[in-house]
Amino acid sequence: MSEQDKALVTDYLKEQNRPWNALSVSLNLHKKVGKTAAERILEELSKDDGPLEELINGKQKVYYYKQAADDGDNAISEEKLAELDDKIKDKKNEKGKLDEECSTIKREVDLLESEPNDDDLSNLITQAQEDNQEKRSKISGLKASAGSITPEEKKKITHNFDKAVSLWRKRKRMANDMIDKILEGGYPKKPKDLMADCGVETDSQCDVDIKEFL
Repeated sequence: MSEQDKALVTDYLKEQNRPWNALSVSLNLHKKVGKTAAERILEELSKDDGPLEELINGKQKVYYYKQAADDGDNAISEEKLAELDDKIKDKKNEKGKLDEECSTIKREVDLLESEPNDDDLSNLITQAQEDNQEKRSKISGLKASAGSITPEEKKKITHNFDKAVSLWRKRKRMANDMIDKILEGGYPKKPKDLMADCGVETDSQCDVDIKEFL
């Protein structure tokens, strides 16, 4: 392991300015330095204040040339570092804006995809037209049948309807009177509990209002 071999390996890593393992160094130098010799040189030059830095990734070791502050063309000044930091911040800001634009576009795409396409709209229009035609047919049938009711039949229907409403009012009044008397007799629960116990359903529970039929 000569000084010439050390210089050859050092100059190569400095020129390449990227990590290499011992085998790659040996091959890239066209075996001017053998693999075993390259391993020893790399390990030695990465110790203490040597010019190389060692990185271990699992079982693999790679080495790169240290970027010293006074390293000629490879040196990076404070101004250059500050400039790079500013560029990184700018790129991050650009990425944030692009992410927002992508999110907006994705929401718009999702909204468009949720809307019916031309085929769906055509089917919906056809279905609506068929429904309208069916309803028109029913209305026409009802209009035609309405004229077939005689005055006597209409009078009979009205009489039966008024009789049913009158009976409804009477039974409602009787039920309310009965509930009031039971409550006055000392029933321990609330009126709604009493009606539930007796199986009585109110008009509101049946979703009807007798005033609509008077």
